[in-house]
Amino acid sequence: DNWAKLAWPSLRPLASWLVDLNRRVEQLLAWVAAPLDVPNITWLSGMVNPQSFLTAIMQQTAQRNQLEMDKLFIYTEVTKKMSGELDAA
Repeated sequence: DNWAKLAWPSLRPLASWLVDLNRRVEQLLAWVAAPLDVPNITWLSGMVNPQSFLTAIMQQTAQRNQLEMDKLFIYTEVTKKMSGELDAA
């Protein structure tokens, strides 16, 4: 009961939390396997700090293409498709 006083109030069941955690780990492991590849699809809400990921992509693109970073923008398409359902870009 002591931990319950300090815990974040949530009605989410532990089982669904574990499924969510496993998806996060799978995404991170895929990046560890190929750290230089920018994924075609990214589960942004599965990240601890998605803004830093988006900034890193912009920095990498600016450096590779000799562009000014402040003139870049990120186009995001929100979809419920899984990575297997998308065509490679």
